[in-house]
Formats: sequence, C-alpha cells, structure tokens
Amino acid sequence: MVKITFELEDTLNEKFRKVIVTKKGLYRGAIQESIIEAINDWMKKKKKNKEDNKKKPVKKDESNTIIIHN
Repeated sequence: MVKITFELEDTLNEKFRKVIVTKKGLYRGAIQESIIEAINDWMKKKKKNKEDNKKKPVKKDESNTIIIHN
C-alpha cells in the first residue's frame, strides 16, 4: 500500500466531504474509501474513452488529412 498526500482547494474539499456524508455517512474510513472509489471511477472512464476513440472510423481526405467521424 502507498500513502499519497495532496492538496485540494477549500471549495472542492467542502463539496467532496458533503457528498461523502450524504452518501456514506460519518464513519471512520469514509473519506479514504470515497477517494479510492473516485480514482477507480476516473480510471474506468479514461479507459472507456480511450477504447471508444479506437472504435471511431478514421479516414483521410485528398490532402492526407485525417478525419475522425463521431
């Protein structure tokens, strides 16, 4: 296990803690659990976006410019 230290803006910290209290309550470990959940969700989202971008058809026009169709 790794210990990570970081700083948050005050407003983001307050919003995050309010969501934690609303969703999980005030028990020991709720913040750590929520941070781990947020990181995992972010990584899943990034992976999905990367996979979705690979599926988009890629074509080149006459000037060899790559055109990606959404």
